[in-house]
Amino acid sequence: MIPRPLTVVLSTALLASCGQPKQVEITQTRQLSEAERTPVLGATSQDRFQFAMPGPAAPQSAPSAESGPRLAWDTPPGWTETPHPMRDISLSFGEGGECSVVRAGGSLVDNVNRWRKQMGLPEVSEQEVNALPTRSLFGGPGVLVTLDGSYQAMGASSAAPDYRMIGVILAVPSENAAIFVKMVGPRKLVEENQPAFEAFCDSLRIVTS
Repeated sequence: MIPRPLTVVLSTALLASCGQPKQVEITQTRQLSEAERTPVLGATSQDRFQFAMPGPAAPQSAPSAESGPRLAWDTPPGWTETPHPMRDISLSFGEGGECSVVRAGGSLVDNVNRWRKQMGLPEVSEQEVNALPTRSLFGGPGVLVTLDGSYQAMGASSAAPDYRMIGVILAVPSENAAIFVKMVGPRKLVEENQPAFEAFCDSLRIVTS
């Protein structure tokens, strides 16, 4: 049997996970590369949510005239798009708050402990990681991580105290990789923006027109 195009698979999976389809105004989109459009034979339902595990492409703020699947999202009020070459989506808010969508390799345990290290926290076991709560991301079960500590950003010479990180990790087992949605900033600012983060996660979708 010839597999259906990736665009149809993604659309069907997303609609099935959300119940009846409804009209959604697309406020942000990014055109997927040719590699991202290629169907994967034998992929599981969870694998199909990956929308391309090879290196991320820079997002764009307006819909493209080109056909094919695109990553779309709603930017929360008060948040600003800040394109970054290593992120699929990069947004900032308030004084020191940022949110990103990226893809990377590694196991779930390794990635959780990588975040914990950034927050100055000790590593946890696989059993502890498996006990973490989940929340939906692209219709799949993402692992929800909430960490408080002193945050040391990549390349920073010192850690910033009283920070909070909230992240969701959706594993893509066939690629030994994952999709990450992460918000980090001063603890009070992140607490205030958690509803916006939840809405942003819910708005992430693949569109075909």
